[in-house]
Amino acid sequence: MTVSLPVPRPERQIAKALARRTNIGFGTAIMLACSLLAAPTAAAYAQSPGFGSFWSPGESSSDAARQPMIPVRQAYRAIESRFGGEAIDLIGLYQQGNGMVYVIAWLSGSGRRLEVTVDAHSGAILASRGG
Repeated sequence: MTVSLPVPRPERQIAKALARRTNIGFGTAIMLACSLLAAPTAAAYAQSPGFGSFWSPGESSSDAARQPMIPVRQAYRAIESRFGGEAIDLIGLYQQGNGMVYVIAWLSGSGRRLEVTVDAHSGAILASRGG
């Protein structure tokens, strides 16, 4: 079964020209044409202030990243020793204050679902929610 998607006119014209002049298929030509036309917009967006930044104004990633971090497995061991059970998922690594924290979804030994925040530098459990 072939799925046909409507393609805006400029992309279709570029794709047809690419397909005629090269040895690539029309589908590949469509993807290439769309990416070429989207590139200027993506470049402008990437240069906008705050793009891809998890840091507050005046802070840099190097401030928090300079301190060595523990492996996430070590954070898992700290949680397991306090609550028992096992990891469900690593929700993420985030900046908190001047350091980094792991936020981990955890299933405790008693069957409660927890969200545990662990200091990514020291391994200390900072908070737990749920239950």
